[in-house]
Amino acid sequence: MHAWVELELPEGQTARLYAGQIIGRTSAAALRLDLPEVSEAHALVSLRGERLWLLALRRRFQVRQAAQDAAPLSAGLAIELVPGFEVRVAAVHLPADVLGLEGPGLPPQALLGTCGLVFDPHPRLVAGTPPQAGAHFWATGGQWRARVAGQLHTLEAGAPLEVGGQTFQAVNVPLGHAGNA
Repeated sequence: MHAWVELELPEGQTARLYAGQIIGRTSAAALRLDLPEVSEAHALVSLRGERLWLLALRRRFQVRQAAQDAAPLSAGLAIELVPGFEVRVAAVHLPADVLGLEGPGLPPQALLGTCGLVFDPHPRLVAGTPPQAGAHFWATGGQWRARVAGQLHTLEAGAPLEVGGQTFQAVNVPLGHAGNA
């Protein structure tokens, strides 16, 4: 149920990056590049709707000799992260389903980024971390997390979650039906 991209590096190695992982110089980066031109947090792989994207975080990158802040990822795409360092997209995997949430008054909705469950006047998922949300959701390390009333939860399909006195459930949502949160 995880979206990923496989990048071919200049020396021929490959690196698999999942949605939400970073390319950069920091030791916390999923793809660590020990180059002075690469920022600590240089770029982010992100699932937006039904596509994986590469998003520039500190410096722009080049695609087809044009500076970009964001680029949809597809097999064969060449990306020059910094001058003289190009990676090529070897493969992109998009799962059939992504994790979502459903419950009283909330039809199944995909969790496609950091979002909150608000009740105004009915339950709905909104992007970001709104302070009025009864729960916040985010992906980290290949799993989904939720914070409800200060408590952290790991979400898996089928797991119930009590929010505001109501029971919601983590569910699989077909990626083709996944709206943006």
